[in-house]
Amino acid sequence: EESLAIPVIEGEKSFGEKFPGAEKTFTLEAMMQDGKALQSCTSHDLGQNFAKASSIRFSNPKGELEYAYTTSWGLTTRVIGGLIMCHADDDGLRLPPFVAPHQIVILPVIPSEEAQQRVGPVVEKLAKELRGCVFKGEPVRVFVDTRDRRGGEKNWEWIKKGVPLRIEVGPRDVTNQSFVVSRRDQPHSQKFVLSQEQLLSQVEALLEEIQSHYYQQAKIYQKQRTRTDIQNREELRHFFQQSDKASQGFVLAKWCGDPDTEKLLEDGITIRCLPVEQRGTQGVCVLTGRPATIDAIFAKAY
Repeated sequence: EESLAIPVIEGEKSFGEKFPGAEKTFTLEAMMQDGKALQSCTSHDLGQNFAKASSIRFSNPKGELEYAYTTSWGLTTRVIGGLIMCHADDDGLRLPPFVAPHQIVILPVIPSEEAQQRVGPVVEKLAKELRGCVFKGEPVRVFVDTRDRRGGEKNWEWIKKGVPLRIEVGPRDVTNQSFVVSRRDQPHSQKFVLSQEQLLSQVEALLEEIQSHYYQQAKIYQKQRTRTDIQNREELRHFFQQSDKASQGFVLAKWCGDPDTEKLLEDGITIRCLPVEQRGTQGVCVLTGRPATIDAIFAKAY
């Protein structure tokens, strides 16, 4: 959530979804823009099961040999796909500043050799001073695109690559001692002008705003597409069978906790997790109609 700006639901896996052989499996479930869940991290308490299979033992304080208690956990490259599917729009990538390879790209606008002589030194100075600024405890990552290509072409390329901030510097900007700035979290036609002093003083806040904006957008989206009013199996089936995929998402409903009831789920619907944050209310199991107190997240997943 802090680095990738992806909101997640933290919880424990149900019996049918936990890692085979594990005592317990914990997970972070993220919602993608098509409403499907992406299991983004897992942590498995393997107990002594795998140690017994592999004969992994240790000497305990009494000097007795005992089978080890092991865990398995990780964050894998699937989060790159999650980052794309959570934040991208029709114009391409939108990268949160914390993980963007280039947090700022400076685009010199040089229509002539004379312009090069005027703009070049200003761009070099600006890049150096921006690199002296700090975001999240590290120097701001700045790239100057000096390629001999049309300005519009370069600008559009960096929009598609999702760079958080783009700064255009041309002869007119040098004369006015100000720069045209564009944020990737706003429409590409929306631009604003800042002086060099304003830019240097505000760059950290701008990057923080973009980082926060991506998270808040995804959080609101997750909330809007999470249903809490589905009461029975028929309603659950209907929700996930809608032809309009934009209407699908997560279902937060009660579950009785009986592992055998997971076999009643059809069409790729699974219990994604039992959230750590439980509402603590009495209800009826969405699968069986039995009394239930456990909150569960139901969804289709990648």
